[in-house]
Amino acid sequence: MTEMAAREATVEALESLYRADLPRFVRTATAITGDESAGRDAVQDAFVQAVRKRDSYRSAAPLEAWVWRIVINEALALRRGRASALECSSTAAESTNGVPEHDADVRAWIASLPERQRLVVFLRYFADLDYRSIATALDVEVGTVSATLAAAHAALRQRAYPFRRCPANGRSGPSASSTRRGRCPEARPVSSASRSARSPSTRPSHPRSCP
Repeated sequence: MTEMAAREATVEALESLYRADLPRFVRTATAITGDESAGRDAVQDAFVQAVRKRDSYRSAAPLEAWVWRIVINEALALRRGRASALECSSTAAESTNGVPEHDADVRAWIASLPERQRLVVFLRYFADLDYRSIATALDVEVGTVSATLAAAHAALRQRAYPFRRCPANGRSGPSASSTRRGRCPEARPVSSASRSARSPSTRPSHPRSCP
């Protein structure tokens, strides 16, 4: 986990931040845009903006948080532009961008999250920022980061492990009669006692008496 330290927004400080943390910036921007080249472009454009707008920086927040916010905005802008372009190409939509299939699945799951949840996941697991640094970068409370990340985890678990379809009613997930245990009604175990009670062969025969 990386905790941000306060520093002034000088050209030297921005250059130092760029050299020290470029891999993290590129990794996170790539995760947001879905393409490494676009991620690098986003980081380059973000640092150009940071140098140009360094006079607008306020030292109340760490310099790194201020730069992260610019990187995120640039990456989101490029992602929206790429999304519009990809809609026009069905072959591009099928591409995994040269990454392993598992990684492509993970990115697809993350892409299905609401934007704030996506950003928190990116900053936590791709940028390796702590909760307080994420809160500063996104201009939210630390509690909001924690709740947002928990919601993202729940959504990803649901996407990765969906309920199996129940053969009894053809519905996904537990039926109304089995919601307490989360089982399909047909999957309930049958005890030996109940099996013997149901089997006609085990029932004693009682001769009928004549009236």
